[in-house]
Amino acid sequence: MTTNTPNLSEPEGQPLSALTANLREQIIEAQAMLTAGDIKGAESLSKATLQLIKAVEAQVKLEEAQKSETKRGVTYDADDIAQARKELLRRFDRLAKTLNAPELCRGAE
Repeated sequence: MTTNTPNLSEPEGQPLSALTANLREQIIEAQAMLTAGDIKGAESLSKATLQLIKAVEAQVKLEEAQKSETKRGVTYDADDIAQARKELLRRFDRLAKTLNAPELCRGAE
């Protein structure tokens, strides 16, 4: 039986990909133990897996907090930009139809 619990005493912990890989391995190993009838082994491994799940959740929260600190300004999706551009062009076309060319030239005189 192997328990791949993360070393949480390190300030940075383990990267999320390593934690999720360890979690996946432990779940598969616990399932194999249950299939083989090793209930006690599966129980102890599932306790270690729960600790690993908590570590993964903490790492996700940490990474999200770091992303929000480095993110500045407002970011828009390319689809949002395209849709806003389309709406703006539609409004300009409507405005151009409402105002005819001679009326636009009078303001420049």
